[in-house]
Formats: sequence, structure tokens, C-alpha cells
Amino acid sequence: MVPFTRFHSLKLLKSTGSKHFKRFRISGFTLIEMLVAIAILSVMGAVGIAALRGFSHSLRVTRVNEDELRNLRWFFETMDIELSSAILYRDSRFTIFKSERKDVGGVEVSNLRFTFIMPQRYLELGKRGEIVIAEYSVEKESEGEGFELIKKTTFNSYFPSENAKVETNVLLRNIKLFELRFRDGGKWVEEWDSKLRQDVPDSVELKIQVGSKKYVEYFNIFPNAL
Repeated sequence: MVPFTRFHSLKLLKSTGSKHFKRFRISGFTLIEMLVAIAILSVMGAVGIAALRGFSHSLRVTRVNEDELRNLRWFFETMDIELSSAILYRDSRFTIFKSERKDVGGVEVSNLRFTFIMPQRYLELGKRGEIVIAEYSVEKESEGEGFELIKKTTFNSYFPSENAKVETNVLLRNIKLFELRFRDGGKWVEEWDSKLRQDVPDSVELKIQVGSKKYVEYFNIFPNAL
């Protein structure tokens, strides 16, 4: 039996220490591994932030498109109601139906000014409808380089000197195209003047572009020339 000497105890400690040292290296991380992990996390964070920004941008664009579509639908419905109620008293200076094309900032657009009878509200049934002048025009935006559709409404227009009320509103922005045509019997014309024709058109064609989207709408006018 070999006696247990100091040399053997020292050798045992060295061997035991080396084993523990190896186990520590296997269960830990080196500096290079930590740097690689940090780099991967940084890339993933950057990709996540970019994706979140892209989602936020898409959400904003979707909301803008929804607002534009909602405004367009309201505008088409309003035009349909007003044009279907258009009225013209021949040889009268109080009623009108007129449209011409003009150059606005290098873009040829139509304007429209006509008289119609305001539809009666529920509580006003049995009363005479109010005669109103609606004027649609495309103008340069006050802020920016685009165009906007302006509507000016004159109430009580049959007696303009008696408390006539005028309202001006911006209906649509980012207008790229606004062209009107009018059906006169079997043909279409680009302009209309009720003083010359002493009549209203049979129907109206509207070509409008808001942003990158184009629309074509048709509105019927019932025989309201008296």
C-alpha cells in the first residue's frame, strides 16, 4: 500500500481543480458568444421596430383612404340630391345652371353653379322648399401644391337681398381631375349656360380623381325648367 503523501494530495487537488475548471467553461459563455448574442438581438430589435413603423404607416394610410372614400360617398350623394332637384325659371335672374372649363394652375377643370330646391326636412313637410344656389369650384390649396374642391352655398337665393346666407366649405383635397360633361338630347357637351340654352341638361357626367384613384359618376336631372 502506497502511503498518502503531500505529493499525492497536491496531485489530487490539481486534477480536481482542472475538472471543476473544465465544467465551468462548458456551462458559461465566452466574450465572443456574448457579442454574437447581442448582435443578433440588436438585429432582431431593429427589424421589429421597422416592422412596427411599417404597420403604423399602413394603418395611417388605411385610415386616410377610408376617410377619403367616406367623403367621396357623401359628396356623390349630395350631388345626386342637388342635381335631381335642379330648377330653372326661364328669363329669371334668380335661377341659373352654368358650367365652364378653366385653367387652374396648369390643370383644366370644370366649375358648376346651379339653382336647386332644398329638400324638405321631416318637420317642414307641407312647406315650400328653399331655393338654394350651389357653386362647386376647384382651387389651389391654401397650404400645399395640390388642389381642393370648394363648395359655396347661397341660401334664400330667390330673394338675395333679404338675409341671404352664404356658406363656404372645403369638400375634398388632393384633387387631380375634375371634369364635367352635360347631356343635351343625344350628345354630350363640355360646358353649359342656361342663359343661352334656356334649359337644364338631361344628365351630368363627372370624372374625378382624388390621389391615385379615378371615379366616373352620372347624375340624372328631372325636367325642372319652368
